[in-house]
Amino acid sequence: MSASPRRSPLRTLLTLAWPIVVARSTQAVVGFADALMVAPLGEEPLAAVTTGAMNAFALIILPLGTVFIIQSFAAQLRGRGELDAVRRYGWYGPSEALVETIATMLAMAVAWQLFDAIGMTLSEALRAAGDTAWCMWARIALAWLLFAPAATVAVLVFGGGVPTVMSSVVLYLAALAAVYGYRFRSGRWRRIDLVGHEPIVA
Repeated sequence: MSASPRRSPLRTLLTLAWPIVVARSTQAVVGFADALMVAPLGEEPLAAVTTGAMNAFALIILPLGTVFIIQSFAAQLRGRGELDAVRRYGWYGPSEALVETIATMLAMAVAWQLFDAIGMTLSEALRAAGDTAWCMWARIALAWLLFAPAATVAVLVFGGGVPTVMSSVVLYLAALAAVYGYRFRSGRWRRIDLVGHEPIVA
């Protein structure tokens, strides 16, 4: 009896992923619909709704991402064929050791959220002024030349754990906020011509 052909890993991944992508995309649809309905009320209500939505997202994304950790462990149990364990994990949650690790991450998250907020504020100001390419290259350079090597060496060479990885994230976000601040303070964004011609001076 011939064995059934094995499915391509990429095909399996896409089969599992596309429903998640479609489901998550509905969040963008909801946000767009909210903005569309509020837009006729004026600029201030529209700004309030869109800003409030972003603030709410920033507030819930960390605990939401923490809960998503369960998905990773449940998937591993499913792959090992431990179906009963998957059900228990869904009801009873993670182990005590995992909870302690999450608590450490949440405590350190205070630092990276502070630097992330500063960096996001400055980067959005630069992008609004037309300095989009510089922001992109700064993020790419720091991610690949600072964060990735620092985290790799800290974990694989020095045997660091979760606090070490989180410290690398804090370092990366602090550096990103610093370079964005330097760029904004330099005032080079003032010389960017957004409309293709010199401004008319009255």
